Amino acid sequence: MRANKWTTAAGAALTGALVVGGLFGSAGPASASPTVQSSQGVSHEAAGKKKGPLSGKRQVTIVRKGSFESGVALMKKAGLVERDDDAGRQLFVPTPLGKGKYLVKAYKSGSKAKATCWQAYQPKPTASLRIRGAKCNAKSKAQRFEIVKIKGKGKGYVFSNRGAYLWHTDNGFILEEIGDATQDTYFKLVDNGKAPA
Repeated sequence: MRANKWTTAAGAALTGALVVGGLFGSAGPASASPTVQSSQGVSHEAAGKKKGPLSGKRQVTIVRKGSFESGVALMKKAGLVERDDDAGRQLFVPTPLGKGKYLVKAYKSGSKAKATCWQAYQPKPTASLRIRGAKCNAKSKAQRFEIVKIKGKGKGYVFSNRGAYLWHTDNGFILEEIGDATQDTYFKLVDNGKAPA
């Protein structure tokens, strides 16, 4: 795992700054100075709220802003991908752990199988971090994600794990420190009813 050079979204909001904005593709982050935005554009939804997508009581679909008729799915072998069908696990329950951290539980529609949780992992030493499914473990740092809502036109939720942010590239989803790039991957959380018991 790479060293955390940049402040996470939640920590940045507490200190009054957040690195957001920008674009990069499969070639990697663009070599431009990061954009610093005031914490006024950051919304922290209180853990344990009775309502809302981060309450742990609602299941949501996750849709990347700018995607075309596709949603986020957790596949058994491919990990986190975008699909325009109903394959994989496409219902998610962000479950509060406290201190701005969440387990992201994944379910398959109509299945009674237990939840699988998002887990950050590195396929090989030189590869970018990715997300795969794993048995849920609230103590695993690789499963403790920060989810922050960035306010503003075209913005939405961002996901991160230990300072590495979820990006969409030409090669799919990766977790990457912001570095010299600026964030361009935002998500909508679409309510799909009560979370499984």
